[in-house]
Amino acid sequence: MSCSSPMKRRKENDGRAAETGAQNVNTNNNYTNDGGSENLSQKMDRMMQIMMGMKEKLDNISSLERRCEHLEAKCSTLENILENNTQSMKEHVDSKITKINEATDSLHAKIDQIIKRQEYNDMLVKNQSWKYLVDVLSVDEWVNVADLTEDEAANISEDSKRLREATEKLRRGEFPRVDDNYNEKGITLEEIEPSVENYLLPYWREFAEALKQFTPAFGVLPDDWESYFHMEDVDLNNDAMLILRDALINKPFHTLSFINNDRDADVGGMSVDAIMDIVDSNKHLRQLDIEGNLVDGVHIGKICSVVLHTHPFLVCLDLSKCFRNGAGDEMMISLLTTSGTLKLEKLVMAFNDITSNVTTLLTDYLAADPQMKWLDLRRNILTDNDAELLANALRSNTTLRHLDLGLFYNESTITDVGAGAFCLVLNDERNLNSAALSNHSCHIPGVGPPSLNKNVLRQEWHEIRSWDMTRLRKETEMNRAQKIYNLLYSRNKSLTNVQHFDGIDVQILPNMVEAVQRYSGIISEQCEGEVEQHYNAEDLSIVYEVMRKWDKVFSLYGGRLD
Repeated sequence: MSCSSPMKRRKENDGRAAETGAQNVNTNNNYTNDGGSENLSQKMDRMMQIMMGMKEKLDNISSLERRCEHLEAKCSTLENILENNTQSMKEHVDSKITKINEATDSLHAKIDQIIKRQEYNDMLVKNQSWKYLVDVLSVDEWVNVADLTEDEAANISEDSKRLREATEKLRRGEFPRVDDNYNEKGITLEEIEPSVENYLLPYWREFAEALKQFTPAFGVLPDDWESYFHMEDVDLNNDAMLILRDALINKPFHTLSFINNDRDADVGGMSVDAIMDIVDSNKHLRQLDIEGNLVDGVHIGKICSVVLHTHPFLVCLDLSKCFRNGAGDEMMISLLTTSGTLKLEKLVMAFNDITSNVTTLLTDYLAADPQMKWLDLRRNILTDNDAELLANALRSNTTLRHLDLGLFYNESTITDVGAGAFCLVLNDERNLNSAALSNHSCHIPGVGPPSLNKNVLRQEWHEIRSWDMTRLRKETEMNRAQKIYNLLYSRNKSLTNVQHFDGIDVQILPNMVEAVQRYSGIISEQCEGEVEQHYNAEDLSIVYEVMRKWDKVFSLYGGRLD
């Protein structure tokens, strides 16, 4: 038995332990490496699975996107279809509603006409039993009964007959006067003398009672016809005036005329107060004529209110011979400065002593090209300077058709100097351009346009107010043509046209030739021989002069024309 020392045995044990530990370590290392390989493979597989899943999901997302796009396209198509159907349905419904409204309006209109016709027939039936209760006496009977002079008796006899005739027509449902030329029906009372001792009052009562019950007759007037009441040079005592005023209240006449009824004396016509009462009750009024009735400051305000505010259809106003002592200026200034839109198409302010105080306001108004077509300022106190300002306003005005300043009969304070200012605006013959740019729409009696109607006294308002835009353009074009052609012809007589062509480009020659032919054609076609012979020059003569004498033309042909 061998013996070894404890130290030696401890070393041996340590060596065996180390060997055994090394083996254990190697074994552990081998185990770790094998497990790591297995985990990585698993992770790779899992990653592949995840990626496959993601790919499937992406494929699904792409499929869903395509499906969404398809659905969006379908939705868009459906929206378009729905929108088109909705619009079509809306248009269909709107069309149906419009037709229903039109049919309803037509039905209401028919019902309204039936009602109006029935009211008219009821009036006729009621009047069948009516009898004229006042005797119409002869001249001799009036002389004997009333102890009148023969002239007085003759006047009363004649006036009573006319009042009876008008009364009987009203009771038959007829307007006493009918004008087929202008589609107007109305009542006219003229030159009725003042009755001695009120002898005409019973006849006025009969007339007024007939007029009061006549309202249904207005309802059966044709749509394109207008009604009027015209009273001129009629003398009434106060009782007769009040009776007639009450009868005219609320009567829908389109035109009211009370002319030369000045009540300065004890006996006169309709007072201005009574006239304004009648006007206030009539919202259908289109024309008001109170010529020859003295208007004071109180009435000026009422007239302005009527024109600017309360009567929307009033477009014609005649206030001739209505103002004294500066009231004419006050009326014009009030019309032009009172708040509201001045919608008048015709204004007559003749014989009113209007002065330069209104010129600035008036020229500003006209220069703005309002809807006024007719302005009458005869027999006022305007100067040549006023004429120049008014003429200048016409350069920007294309609506005014008639401006009367009393120049035709020399009934104006404007001299030839002022008239010359208007001539220059209406027909500036300095050159073709200035002639073409003249005012071709306005007629001024005694001035022009001088190419055709310088010597025409007055145009007719009835004709002018009916012109539509086509007629207005035609009239304007004809005036322009006459002026240009007249200028060309007047120069052609002395072969001096080309002397005025220095500033004109020869390239416009074809346009000039065409214009000459066109203007000549317009005059030949429209004037039909009414124009003086020297306005009917052959267009060929003017064209030949231009072609033969205008040096610039030669360049178009490479040399001289022989």
